[in-house]
Amino acid sequence: MPLDVCPMHGTDTDSWQAEVGDDVYGEDPTVNKLQEYAAKIMGKEAAILVPTGTMGNLSAVLAHCPERGTEARHRPQLTLVASDLGASSRNCFTFLYMAPA
Repeated sequence: MPLDVCPMHGTDTDSWQAEVGDDVYGEDPTVNKLQEYAAKIMGKEAAILVPTGTMGNLSAVLAHCPERGTEARHRPQLTLVASDLGASSRNCFTFLYMAPA
């Protein structure tokens, strides 16, 4: 294994000894702490950890467009358009409408 990808001494031990759980059921203490911290610094009641930007974008679309067939208006330069164009239509059943710049 090349040196640049080897864990530092003790890292592997820390990983195996870390307290973990199923974050879906609220059992992972690290995820819970991170979500509580994010909610606190954003001044919100709660927060949720998503592993990718696409999942975050889809969560935002669903929060604003909860019904099938809803139209989402956006600026052309948004990441939602550049990277995730088909995901909103396919997964959220929304239509993306590009507002004039």
